[in-house]
Formats: sequence, structure tokens, C-alpha cells
Amino acid sequence: MANQPSKEYLESLYEVDLPESIRHDLEAYQKGLQEEHCLHLDCLFNELQGSINGAYHGGEISKEQYQYLWKKYIWEDTEFLD
Repeated sequence: MANQPSKEYLESLYEVDLPESIRHDLEAYQKGLQEEHCLHLDCLFNELQGSINGAYHGGEISKEQYQYLWKKYIWEDTEFLD
């Protein structure tokens, strides 16, 4: 039996070739997290949240990609219903 790719490797693929809106907002949010006193971090968070939602509902990312990004960047304890 061949070695199966690790879960971490498979999940890392979910961040490859993201739509521009998510890439842009993720980069801005990560920069905001690095600032000592980022007064608009909540706005950056909301922009990222909206980009992930919009890309999913617009068919730009898969359900699995959506769920991965949501849990990693928005709300880790989310339980998705199928």
C-alpha cells in the first residue's frame, strides 16, 4: 500500500490558488495582526470573513476549502452541518 499524503499536506493545498479577494484580505489581516496597535483589525477580520463567504457562494472555492479557511482564520470551533 502506498503512503497516503498527510492531513496537513492535503489541507495546505486549500490555500493554493486562492481567489484574489481572499489573498488580498488575508494578507491585510495578517499584517494587521503584526501591528502593535492596529485600530482597524476588526474591519480587516470582517473583510476576510466576507471574502471567504463570497468566494464560496460565488463558486470560486469548494465546500472543503471554505470549511478549512473558515476554521483556520474565522472561527476554529465551528461545526458544519452537511
